[in-house]
Amino acid sequence: MRYEVFSPVLLLAIGIMLASPAYAYDDLPVPPPAPAGTVLKPLTNESIQTELDQRLADRFRTAAGSSSQLTAQQAKDSGWGFISDHFAQIDKGHQGYVTFKQIQAFIDARSLGNPVETRARARAAAAIQRIE
Repeated sequence: MRYEVFSPVLLLAIGIMLASPAYAYDDLPVPPPAPAGTVLKPLTNESIQTELDQRLADRFRTAAGSSSQLTAQQAKDSGWGFISDHFAQIDKGHQGYVTFKQIQAFIDARSLGNPVETRARARAAAAIQRIE
């Protein structure tokens, strides 16, 4: 007898709970506001390309050390899986090593847009001296 009364109430409660929308994102933290006086650079194709080029150069220097050439083993040892997986495609001359420019050209060929043109515009913008 007890289950006959309890069961419809339980089913109603479960139905209401399942019918209500879920707000799983409500408990995510919000990043703190930027400190007063902070000036954020606007994101442009050139600024993003410059940042990506800097990160790529840093990653290459970390993997290759003091050398200007990177071997497949160095790429693998440094955890640079993308380069070690595509090493044969990058090393078109089968020399056993690749240079930063070869890696950059390989990544540029796989990129959307025209990174070479964007990089040239970024360098030109950096070369202009602004006097205020």
